[in-house]
Amino acid sequence: MQPSSIKDHGLRVLPALAVVTLVVAACAPPASGRARFTPDFPAPTGAGLVRPWAALNQVPKVAANQPMADALAKATDLVVIKDNDGAWVPMFRAANPAVTILVYHNGTFALKGQESTFPEDWYAHDATGAKLVQPEFGNTLMDVSNADWVNHVVAECQADIALTGADGCYTDMLMTAPLFANYLTGGPPINRATGKPWTFGDYQHAIEAIADRVAAVPGPNAANGVANGNRWFATGGGSSKTLTDHIDAAHAEIWLRTSQLKPNQFPTVENWKQDLDLVVQAEAEHRVVLLETKLWGTATTALRDRWRQFTLATYLLGAQGQSTWYLFTSDRTFNGMANAVADPWLDTPVGTPVGGYAQPAGGAYVRAFSTGYVAVNPGATALSVTLPAGKWRTLTGQVRSGTVSLAAHTGAVWVKAS
Repeated sequence: MQPSSIKDHGLRVLPALAVVTLVVAACAPPASGRARFTPDFPAPTGAGLVRPWAALNQVPKVAANQPMADALAKATDLVVIKDNDGAWVPMFRAANPAVTILVYHNGTFALKGQESTFPEDWYAHDATGAKLVQPEFGNTLMDVSNADWVNHVVAECQADIALTGADGCYTDMLMTAPLFANYLTGGPPINRATGKPWTFGDYQHAIEAIADRVAAVPGPNAANGVANGNRWFATGGGSSKTLTDHIDAAHAEIWLRTSQLKPNQFPTVENWKQDLDLVVQAEAEHRVVLLETKLWGTATTALRDRWRQFTLATYLLGAQGQSTWYLFTSDRTFNGMANAVADPWLDTPVGTPVGGYAQPAGGAYVRAFSTGYVAVNPGATALSVTLPAGKWRTLTGQVRSGTVSLAAHTGAVWVKAS
C-alpha cells in the first residue's frame, strides 16, 4: 500500500468548489478562495488507491509492544489513539516514520462520571432545566456555545498532545446527533441565545466554531462529525459537509452501516447511494474524510467477508485516490484493527480509474479501472454483470469471464487474470 501521510502537509489556498451533481469521472481541483488543509495525494498507481487508517481509540487498551506496533503502523500512515496510549507513539514512529498520530478527546460531552465535574452553566439543559445524558455511553452534553467549555476543549487537546507525544488531536462528537429524538435523555437541548431548542443550522455553526478553535492548535487535526451520506447531503443548514471547511480531516463513523442495522441487514439503496456520492464529492472537492464501517458483534466469517467486500467495492466505485481514507472493522480489538488496515484485499491491483461509476440499464453499479473492474448490487434481488472482454480474477482467486451473477447486497472486485 502507498497511503499518503497527512503529517507533512499544511494549510494552503485552494481554488473554488464545484458542486458535484453527476458522476465524477476525474478529480479536478476545487475552485474557491478559502484556506483549507488538503493533502497533496499522489495520483493513484497500482494498489495505492485505498488508504487505510486505524482508530485505536475505539478498542480496549493493551500493553504496548514493538511487534504489535510494527503490524499496525507499517500498514497505515494515520492512527488515532487514546490519551493513555502514549507508550505506543515511539513504537509506531519506529515502525513507520511517516505515521501521523492523533489523540482522542471529546468536544461536546463530559464523559461518564463527569456529570458534576464542571460548573453548572457549562452543561446543556432541556426546557425543564435538566441535564442531557447519552444513555449508551453515559456521557453528559455540554453547552457548545459556552466559551469556558470551548476553552476547556482546546486546553484538553493541548494537554493530551503533551501527554502522549501525538502530532495533533482527534475531536469527537462535533455533530448534530444530540438534536435527534431519543439520542439523549430528556427534551431537546436549549440554545441559550434564543431560549428555544437548537436548530440544526445554528448547532452546526456552533460545533464548527469549536472545530476552528481546535484547528488553531499546532499540528494536524481531525473531528468526528460527518456521520454518513444522509447527513452530508442534509438540507436546511444542517449538512455535516461544512465541517470539512473547519478541520483537517472529518470522520464519517457510520458510513454504509449504522448500529441499528443487524449484521445481516444492509443499507437501503437510497442511503447506500448517498454514502457512495459522499465519497465522489469529497474526492472531487479535495475534502479529507475518514470513512469507517463497523460490523461489531456476532457475525459469521462468510457474512464478515460479504460486508468486507461490499464496503471495499463501494469505496472503489467512488474513490479517486485523492482525499478519502478507508476502514472496515469487524473485531473490536487491537489485533482486529491491525488486521483491518493490513487486509490484503486493500492491495488488490485494480490500477487507475477509467472514468466514474455507472449503472447500465438499471443493473448493478460498475466502474472500470486500468487493470480492474468493480461492481456493487445494493438492491434486494440478484443482478447480472457483464465483465469486459478477457478473464478476470475475483478477490478469492476464481477466474471469471462474460456475464456473472451478483447476489443482492454484495460487491465484487476483479483484476485482470494473466
